[in-house]
Amino acid sequence: MAIIHGNYEEVTTNTFTLQEQIHTLKESIKKWEGIVAGTMEDDGINNCACCAKFFFFLAYEHCCYYCPIAWFSGAKGCNATPYIEFCDAEDAFGEGSAARAELAYLQEVLDALEAETQPVNFSRRMNREIDD
Repeated sequence: MAIIHGNYEEVTTNTFTLQEQIHTLKESIKKWEGIVAGTMEDDGINNCACCAKFFFFLAYEHCCYYCPIAWFSGAKGCNATPYIEFCDAEDAFGEGSAARAELAYLQEVLDALEAETQPVNFSRRMNREIDD
């Protein structure tokens, strides 16, 4: 069984507005504010607003294509974000530190996204150096 989030028609054609991308990212930020506050838990793509809107597993070439996090990080699946450290944390201290880092990172993405004038996508990702 494949995991499908988002709408195939939306994900494979440019029907997202910049305002939709900003709104969806703000919803993802609310999740991380809750995780940092201890009132929410992470359930990966199952409770991420950006994944719900922009992730489409069956068409990997479109996976995360319009996600502002992928646009900003230059990597699909949040693979170049503090989320990976959060998943790899071995204790509550490490998890809390990584959750705060993820929240700060998403705020940075939001700042960059709000400076844009048109919808973003993975093919015109930001020119940023990515730590390996």
